[in-house]
Amino acid sequence: MRKGRAYLYFLLALTLHVIIIETKTLNRIAYNKKPTSDPFKVIEVEEFPNQRCFSSCHYQLKCMSLLIEKLIDGTFRCSLYDRTIRYMSLIASDAVEAVFHSIVVQVFNDCVDWYNVGARTTGVYEITLSNGESKKVRCNMQIDGGGWLVFQHRFNGGVDFNNDWDEYKNGFGSVDGEHWLGNQYLNLITTVTKHELYLHAGRFNNGGRKYSKFDYFEIENENLKYRLKSGANRVGGIESMSENFGMNFTTNDQDNDKFTGHCSLPFKRGGFWYNACASILFNGVYYKTEVSDPYWGLNWRNHWLSSTQSLQWTEMMIRRVNRDP
Repeated sequence: MRKGRAYLYFLLALTLHVIIIETKTLNRIAYNKKPTSDPFKVIEVEEFPNQRCFSSCHYQLKCMSLLIEKLIDGTFRCSLYDRTIRYMSLIASDAVEAVFHSIVVQVFNDCVDWYNVGARTTGVYEITLSNGESKKVRCNMQIDGGGWLVFQHRFNGGVDFNNDWDEYKNGFGSVDGEHWLGNQYLNLITTVTKHELYLHAGRFNNGGRKYSKFDYFEIENENLKYRLKSGANRVGGIESMSENFGMNFTTNDQDNDKFTGHCSLPFKRGGFWYNACASILFNGVYYKTEVSDPYWGLNWRNHWLSSTQSLQWTEMMIRRVNRDP
């Protein structure tokens, strides 16, 4: 009887061990960085470092993070840690190459949260919105201190931006390509805490790039036509869209602008916070060359380009002002 009970306990412990192993997910956090904390175990590896290091971590129940370093002699060192990135600081590694992985147990609400734990690669990250929904977003980790959440990106004309109200509400395109994040998400993100705005664009044939930065960006809810709240000041770069703050959002099927006609529909300019239209037209028709029909292309007129010049790429980004962890 005792042997049978002991065997059952053994099976239960083994099952729990397997469950923990199978559900332990380590995320790549940083390149060429290492924790300041001491590892609880170090393994020297001559080949197949990823397989051997991850296997070692999975079979160590207390392993929460691991560091794989390539040494100058061509071998590898695998360091196992008993804490997550949330409780560690990272410094530069002196190895030839280093990749740090960790279980992520904290909630990431935006790109700043990812930046604060050491993420420095521009790309797609998953965040949790204030309503509990998980959302994949593009984070720019290089420009102006990093931590910027990209809500508009264009670079090849692969996505049509001449879309209706619901499409701009829900978002379209792909966050790893051309896209509009979605007005409902901009409302959720920017009403929780104060955000700033960064516009970035470049011309064809390496003809230069410009930026414009504002200290405030907040989008109101759908009942208020996703209005871009007023009160922002330009704090960097050239003039761009000061005239658009305080304006409602307009699309090809909802005319909420102050123009006597319709800013979006006749020129296929896409949705935007038009006043009596706008000097900046990042959602217009994409042209494969800089020459475009007047007022149709990706334009930054009056302050940079003429009305017949179109941009090669554009990026609109937001970042919370308080960047403390």
